[in-house]
Amino acid sequence: TGGVRSDPPLPLPLRFCQRSWVMTARQEKLAGMRALETPYLPGHQWCAVPTQWYAQWLRHVAFEEQEDMLTPAEPVEEGKPGAIDNTPLLSEDGVTLKPDLMIDTDYSMVPHQLWQLFAERYGGGPVISRAVVSAVAGDAFVETFPRRADIYIADMSTGVADAEPVESMLLTCTWTMREVKHRISQIVMKSDYRSSRQSRLWFRAAPTEGAPAPLSPPAKGEGEATTKTGQAEDGEGPAGADGQESCPPLASDWEVILGADDLTVQDFAPDEKVVEFLLESRMSEHYDFPRNREWRQNLKVGDLLDARDRDRMWYESTIVHCDEVAGTVTVHFHGWSDTFDEAMELSKSTERLVPRFTHTTNWRKDLTVGMRVEYRVSKEGRPLWYLADVVRMEEEKGLLHLRLSTRDFSQVEIVELESQNLTIAGTHFKNAAAAPLQRQVSSVSRIGYGTLSRRNVPGKPDISGAVGLANLGNTCYMNSVLSCLAHCPPLVHMFLQSEYLKDLNVDNPLGTGGRVAKAFGRFVEDLWSDMYRVVVPLELKREMINAKPYALQEYQQQDCNEFMMLLLDSLHEDLNRVQKKPYFARIGYAEAQGLSDELLAREELRRHLLR
Repeated sequence: TGGVRSDPPLPLPLRFCQRSWVMTARQEKLAGMRALETPYLPGHQWCAVPTQWYAQWLRHVAFEEQEDMLTPAEPVEEGKPGAIDNTPLLSEDGVTLKPDLMIDTDYSMVPHQLWQLFAERYGGGPVISRAVVSAVAGDAFVETFPRRADIYIADMSTGVADAEPVESMLLTCTWTMREVKHRISQIVMKSDYRSSRQSRLWFRAAPTEGAPAPLSPPAKGEGEATTKTGQAEDGEGPAGADGQESCPPLASDWEVILGADDLTVQDFAPDEKVVEFLLESRMSEHYDFPRNREWRQNLKVGDLLDARDRDRMWYESTIVHCDEVAGTVTVHFHGWSDTFDEAMELSKSTERLVPRFTHTTNWRKDLTVGMRVEYRVSKEGRPLWYLADVVRMEEEKGLLHLRLSTRDFSQVEIVELESQNLTIAGTHFKNAAAAPLQRQVSSVSRIGYGTLSRRNVPGKPDISGAVGLANLGNTCYMNSVLSCLAHCPPLVHMFLQSEYLKDLNVDNPLGTGGRVAKAFGRFVEDLWSDMYRVVVPLELKREMINAKPYALQEYQQQDCNEFMMLLLDSLHEDLNRVQKKPYFARIGYAEAQGLSDELLAREELRRHLLR
């Protein structure tokens, strides 16, 4: 070689090396400018790069106008940048971004085409790709902090979940749950599961760090049983004796997903950052699901469940008798006399016996003062059903004070909350209107072995309006603003008296179609209703994120004043009485000459009121 040292081979493919070898910094800049013109289109991908590296590249190609938009956390080096190192941006899971990162300070988002240019020229990685999604208000934005989903598979024979997830994936907030199930099925196919098998999806929020939820039942002989909340208790067999809910060790805190195919991920899991899905499969519709088989084998007297009667109606029910020889259980349907009790064969009634609250709702959990129920009183040896109003609740004791009223009498009865003499309004009196149910803040209640919902906490506050606001994850800034606005007398009066409804401007292109105003109105009504100790402003938070996604992406907003201005602007536009806004040119310097300050001020005010 004549003493000349040869350069080591470059780590990039030859075609990329040849291209990058001849591309000048000016050509890089032109290619970058073309890529940065890419609009935010739903479905397109943008990629994250360290802001410090990005700023160095912009300086290298003399792209000053783009560099001025960045505020990198570290000093920017001179010269040609090296390989991209995205690992400091990722959390320990290697999938999600660290939650404390700030855009254009710690990381920057670039179009996928520009990332490809970077990868060809400089190498490095790993790629951090995020989808562009469309908000309700029509604005598109990059979802930089999507939810992470860990995927588990249930054993085909036992129903037990794998000890470790088979894979993790990121969920785009606009996907429907039908899409989620389809994508999970595609992942599971790689694990030798055929997509033609009947399957269903289970859900749970990921356990908090340091307190992992159990993924499998305890070994036989350990003398432990799993309650409906998934915690171990002393005793033999599954919980359920003495009127307790039956929930086998398999159940843990998994919840089967029913009727949620058309819900988006945002609506289904509005607050969870990490979720877990369990895919359970059966050979065909003629076979029972394995988790159901295990559950039914543990049924015993006193267990609570959902059962379907001969008229194909679902009711909360209790097991009142078990015949191991005949393989049957006798079911008592809540809200009906024992003459309707029915014996069911476990081998043939697989679709008629399911865990509690699978097809019924936990309506007792939603009871508040003023709500109407039905109550059974035995008179002269026969049961009579009455409509009753809840007048008082003793939550610590699990007692209700009910007022029974008819044309002939009115009396107050004290009953246990779980009494089988108590049933939801409309069971026997079909035209009975249940009193106002507590508003469920989340748009979905996932039902199964337990329920997950985000509801206001009932109870009369010590001082009217002095209620707590639930933290929905990094929302202290929002709660402080809402607390202040909800105690401004003119604003409160307007929303409590529903005066704002007559000013709703749903056609204003600068507004949110009235959604933020309505959500704020319901929030104020809840806060001043004297019915709740804690209010959950989830609906208002969701509408604000949909209206201002560019400013309120998760973990990006910290500033109280900025949030207040965004909220007040949304309320202003949603309630703007001006239906058609004329265009005005600004009053120029020449036009203002010779006019007094008073006349100029009046003219500006006139124009402002017209818009």
